[in-house]
Amino acid sequence: MNKGKNVDKVLDILCQNGYQPIPEGIRIGNLTFAFSGILVGTEHSFDLVVIVETQSNTDQMAIRRQVEALARALDMVESRRSFTLIIVGPDLNHIIVRELSNVCRILSIGTPTDSAVDKTIRAALAVLLPLDLPLATEDISSPLVMLHDRLSKSNDAEMWPIVDAALDGTDSVEQALRTWLLDQLEETS
Repeated sequence: MNKGKNVDKVLDILCQNGYQPIPEGIRIGNLTFAFSGILVGTEHSFDLVVIVETQSNTDQMAIRRQVEALARALDMVESRRSFTLIIVGPDLNHIIVRELSNVCRILSIGTPTDSAVDKTIRAALAVLLPLDLPLATEDISSPLVMLHDRLSKSNDAEMWPIVDAALDGTDSVEQALRTWLLDQLEETS
């Protein structure tokens, strides 16, 4: 199958994140399926990922038949892998996409051409990629301390008893808020 520059980028990003490419096509039973790219998850994923390039492969019905045949073959061998179809290039007809979404997850990359191609592709592939979380540091402040700091800067010190009550739970906050509201009502009358 034909591969374009964006297909290569998708393959590179997925390979860098623990997916193993299957270069010769996937064989299930006595059937062999070939796509622009096929990968399987290894360490953190149990996905089967199929890439279809639609810029040069314009026969949408053939794409549909091939994807549905692969899904049926996976069902026949009782595969436990989740099946994801990545469309690189122009989107398929919305009716075909709806029909294919019954047998696999569909991610559409489109045809990104801007300077942030990698970023655009990574965003589209986010559900397949590990989550990047910042490392926790020791200087992370408590939300209550941060709120106290903001209140002290805004001269809303009268709210401190309500914030302090948060340490004791919802009932304490409700009681502190009730007291504050009653005080405000008495001042206005």
